[in-house]
Amino acid sequence: MPIITWFKNGNEIFNHPFLQITQWSQRDVIKSKMEIDPSRQMDSATYQCQANNKYAIDAKTFKAEF
Repeated sequence: MPIITWFKNGNEIFNHPFLQITQWSQRDVIKSKMEIDPSRQMDSATYQCQANNKYAIDAKTFKAEF
């Protein structure tokens, strides 16, 4: 099973009051979702979701702009 880690501008994201990270399994697939509510202009950044296990590392990156 992979370990899912979220990053903001290259720095690992840890929970804060406006951030929620949810993970769940769906038919042998791990899903992860990050929500920022309410979002603010200071949340504009490049975000990355990284899945890491002993076989491989996979990452998806996206940019959030306000």
